Amino acid sequence: MTEQEIVDWLANAPASLTSRIVFNLGAGADLPQNVAPIQFAIAFVQLARATSKVDALRSEILKFRGGRRQDAVSQSLATTTTSSQLIPARNRQKDSGVDVFLSHSSEDKETVVRPLSHALENAGIRCWFDEDQIRWGDSISRRINDGLVVAKFVVVVISESFLQKEWPLTELSSAFNREMTERRTHVLPLFVCSRDQAIQRFPLFRDKLSLTWDGNTSSIVAALSSLLVDLLPVVSSTPEVVSGVSLHIPSLRKGFSDLDRKDFLRQSFATIRRFFASGLNQLEQSDSRIQTDIHDETNWDFDCTISIEGAITTKCRIWFGEGIGGRNWSIYYYSNRGISREATAYNEELSADQGDSQLTLKGSLGSTFGESIENCSADEAAAVLWRRYVRILES
Repeated sequence: MTEQEIVDWLANAPASLTSRIVFNLGAGADLPQNVAPIQFAIAFVQLARATSKVDALRSEILKFRGGRRQDAVSQSLATTTTSSQLIPARNRQKDSGVDVFLSHSSEDKETVVRPLSHALENAGIRCWFDEDQIRWGDSISRRINDGLVVAKFVVVVISESFLQKEWPLTELSSAFNREMTERRTHVLPLFVCSRDQAIQRFPLFRDKLSLTWDGNTSSIVAALSSLLVDLLPVVSSTPEVVSGVSLHIPSLRKGFSDLDRKDFLRQSFATIRRFFASGLNQLEQSDSRIQTDIHDETNWDFDCTISIEGAITTKCRIWFGEGIGGRNWSIYYYSNRGISREATAYNEELSADQGDSQLTLKGSLGSTFGESIENCSADEAAAVLWRRYVRILES
């Protein structure tokens, strides 16, 4: 049994069973608190190596593997002693240790999301669930954005109510953006409605293997546990040295094709459109004198109107297309009281900018308006454009 196999086993074993092994080896006081099961497993193996107890740890695990001690396993799983009595608690954590973000509509909270969250937490998988993470006085949008940024995966609970709401769809668009830029699986669809309904709204789901909610959480827990193990860092010995000098292995910069950039901008445009639709709705609800409208000229061209007591105050147009003279694809923003689609003027041009490992949005005219768009996600860029658009209401 290799050290890697030991880490895999510890990361996926029930907490009550690992706590018994920790107790038997007398290692509880030296292990980290409030970390993910995988991080805990790695730390345990590293501690065992440092104290020459790898063989003892391997022997303890072998007692519980392959049916050799099924009676002990059953006893361990059935015991009333909790893991927190033997080792540090490892349930709900701060954002920095989130395994999965649960994206959902409020209508599915009671029947789907809450039981799923409990099952995942009981398996040692840390969830970002809004009712656990957002407290009185918190900025809801900021807390949600923080959770989306740090979560390793996003389970999207897709129901009819989910597809009818702007905010859950904004979360989904943000998660798809991250999946595209990181080039790894990040969005995990869980269908409560029919698959055809979801694909009709989001064709990207057509190419994704999905799970369907039937009330049984065990298959979801098992599938997610397997994905988390795939992200497991390799437990290695000290770096290889040559003549007493540690080898430096350079990281190659990830390359992005023109198609990658275009797809990223397409997803970013969809995020900006949803952001503005949500903003107009909230703005209209905030004051009875305000009327708003959003109009889609095409799938990649929309305009917004804000009126006060029936008089148009400001308009904006946002579109996705090729630059003048066939330049690279960009997202364009133009605001004024009058909008003409024949005109080519714009107040901002957003292009895909390549960082070390992902694509971000970069504006070309930001300094002109006092707030630049540099190295931004789609949500962050949308927020800057929105502030520019509604600034006239404050004057």
